[in-house]
Amino acid sequence: MPTPRSHPNYNVHFSNAKIKAIVSKSLDDVDDDEISIEPLPSGRSFNNRIYYININTRLRVGEESVTSDTETETEEELEKITSRRTPATTSFALKIIGRGFDERKIQNEISCLLLLEKYCPSLSIPRVLSWSEDGEKVQTRSNPQGHTSLHEAFLAGLDGEEDASKESVGQGWMLLSRVPGHAITLKDLKSPYGSSIMRQIAAYVANWRTNMPPGNAIGNLILLAQGEAPPPAATLYVRSILPGMDVYIQGRLTGHVQPTKPLVNHLVYVTHRLNSALRKLEEVEIYAHIQKPMTAMVRRFLQNTLPYLRLFANSRVPQDPLLQSDGLGQAFVPQKSVFTHYDLSPRNVLVTESADGVIEVSAILDVEFSGLYPEPEEFANTLVNDAYDWENESYAVFLEQLRELNAVPASLAQPNYTSYFEAKKFDDDTKQEKEIQDEIIPFGDVLFHQACLVMRIIENVAPWWVKELSGLSDDELKEELFGALRRVKRSIISLEEMDQVILCSTADILPGPKIGVSQDKAD
Repeated sequence: MPTPRSHPNYNVHFSNAKIKAIVSKSLDDVDDDEISIEPLPSGRSFNNRIYYININTRLRVGEESVTSDTETETEEELEKITSRRTPATTSFALKIIGRGFDERKIQNEISCLLLLEKYCPSLSIPRVLSWSEDGEKVQTRSNPQGHTSLHEAFLAGLDGEEDASKESVGQGWMLLSRVPGHAITLKDLKSPYGSSIMRQIAAYVANWRTNMPPGNAIGNLILLAQGEAPPPAATLYVRSILPGMDVYIQGRLTGHVQPTKPLVNHLVYVTHRLNSALRKLEEVEIYAHIQKPMTAMVRRFLQNTLPYLRLFANSRVPQDPLLQSDGLGQAFVPQKSVFTHYDLSPRNVLVTESADGVIEVSAILDVEFSGLYPEPEEFANTLVNDAYDWENESYAVFLEQLRELNAVPASLAQPNYTSYFEAKKFDDDTKQEKEIQDEIIPFGDVLFHQACLVMRIIENVAPWWVKELSGLSDDELKEELFGALRRVKRSIISLEEMDQVILCSTADILPGPKIGVSQDKAD
């Protein structure tokens, strides 16, 4: 099936000649005819175009295969060997970023993979071989600023059937080792190994939450050459991750508006995201139907409710000149952030099945949006944006294992949960009751529920899934937009009345319907 026009990877393609040029500039001693290329079928990826590359190494004419050095080999015998090549097949993944993203997306994923390799060496993750921020200059671990150009090798590799004018230009890419396995399926989770899979995922999450250094700011990551002046919003995270390169935390790579100073704590971060969403709501024409009521409602929330939520009790201290000020007489307490995957969905978890049927996690992929975030963010993001990907029973096993590993925030530390149910009916624009039931968060205490409700507001102010290229009719567009408006309204009302809570046991809710909002988050 063709890639929909609304997807970032629409019309993003590399020719075989360009892919082979990337391989030849990234790997030593590979012949073109040893390279086979397999594109990931359309619809299997959203933000990127993926190609799988197999290197089928074979002996050249007159060469001998040597798999190891032994004491029986004499100097005379070794002199006869012209190659140390061993017949084998090695697999890689070429990931090309989609439209609408810039070099920061490449920098963020490369930084995250290198940091996981450094601080969590026991985890199975793809290994970085090379990358390009501009699509042309080849960057490697030994030469991270890059100097080699693809152009000549690409042109030399073109054959008569390939047209250079159809090549995607300026698209960043990365070449990674390919980890075996398939994405988790519902069948895997329903198997006798389903609980074991969730516990293994929890072990990955606990590893990076425990072993990655905490951050002094919130956001995604950038790579900067040592000696280069960092942007005003950047905060140093790790020095010398590569020769001459440091990692900094700087805002969010998907934000409509970038911050002008570091996001030092949870409240500062949320305030920035809401203001960025309001700017997008104002500037993007497709949101015109809800622009006025949404703006008025969210601005009141920003002024009258958000700063006083219990969730942010440790974020804001008035009238303290020693703390960072927002220029309005309020001061902020810096808070530590933790490494967060930010897209922990079954599609990003690989498993393998042994000959005797045992299913084990082989890797967790796609750290393209990962970064340093507030403690509850990993879980709030999943339960708001990816909730339909996980059934309640599976996610409960995941959280229980994290509790045993002391790797959950305090607001999720107890197996019981506190559920807030609206005690009043909403206005006439309220949709059917199921819309409200789908938004119930069946885990965590009141503070975690506040984190989820704030996340839901942020995601729905200018809903990212509503785009000009989505092909919606006017009625469908209004349905999506006013659905977002209702979700924001209900979330604000719930936050304002959060002192009315009901304590329940987790078991009461687990057999019920899946949780989350009514739209799925792609890739």
